[in-house]
Amino acid sequence: MVRPKHIAIIPDGNRRWAAKHGISIPVAYERGIDNIANVLKWCRKNGVRTLTMWGFSTENFMR
Repeated sequence: MVRPKHIAIIPDGNRRWAAKHGISIPVAYERGIDNIANVLKWCRKNGVRTLTMWGFSTENFMR
């Protein structure tokens, strides 16, 4: 099986997901962090040497 050496992730939609599921935005962000932790574990287990994540922009900060 071919394994990637580098994965790039741009998480998006925490606020939309929170609204859709009727939960608070802080809880949605906590769930997002849990998902990131799972991705990190998967990368380590599967030999992904580089993970790039873009997590925040000034545009998002202004919302």
